[in-house]
Amino acid sequence: MHLNCRDLVLSSGGRQLCEDRVLVRPSLAAVIDGATQVVPDAPVPSPSEGTWIADLIMRGLLELEGSTTDPRALLCRLSRRIASELEALRWPAERVPPVCSIGILLIRDDHLAAAILGDISLIYRNRASGRTVRVFNGQFLQNERAAFKSQDTADPQRRHAQIQGILERRKLYIDGMSGAGILSANESSVRTAICSSGIQAGDGDALLLASDGFMRLLDLYSVVQTVDDLFSRALRPGGLGGLLELLRGHESVRTIQSDAHKQTDDAAAALVEVVA
Repeated sequence: MHLNCRDLVLSSGGRQLCEDRVLVRPSLAAVIDGATQVVPDAPVPSPSEGTWIADLIMRGLLELEGSTTDPRALLCRLSRRIASELEALRWPAERVPPVCSIGILLIRDDHLAAAILGDISLIYRNRASGRTVRVFNGQFLQNERAAFKSQDTADPQRRHAQIQGILERRKLYIDGMSGAGILSANESSVRTAICSSGIQAGDGDALLLASDGFMRLLDLYSVVQTVDDLFSRALRPGGLGGLLELLRGHESVRTIQSDAHKQTDDAAAALVEVVA
């Protein structure tokens, strides 16, 4: 059994470099979302903290490919790698370190093993029931949307308060105190916060990994009404590109909503097919 890439998209949400990443290999698939840097002058050899950690995790996945079929073990190894790199950079103790969301799929014997940290979503159609299933960290999404609600980012004072709120939530995620998790240098909180699932998949089955920027179509804008509709559209030829066009078209004419701190966001998605 192996994975084949049917379709993928990766799009920057603005003028900055894209901080999302997509990786599809025969034995694994991953979508990574580097957390947006909100404090200037990042002490990293990269344009931003988000690009730095996203690229670090991409390299780690490539180097560790095939070393384990346990997604929890893989994420813990990546956490230790983040810690080692931050130590080498002599990361300032007073600065919140880089973090990222990640969703991964691994081939594990005769089934797939999935794990999610942060705001990545996994969508697939259950073979037995025919139902479309979404695996995601609902607590993380709820925390983030509640935090942004009623924030006016045009007001400098409220914008400052929002940035402080973002940093405080990241500290809670890193410390494992929020009921939700994220990929960070704190291995103990990573280990306990992983949302994992085993998936029975057969030849020809498709699965979608997507970042929160892509999932705005459903979660924030309701341009697509249901998970089933989103997945059905993704399965069409060029489906992910069509959905991305729909997303960017909607964002180009809308005004900032009360629960969105960014007019647009990076978007990443990978549609993979199981080949027996």
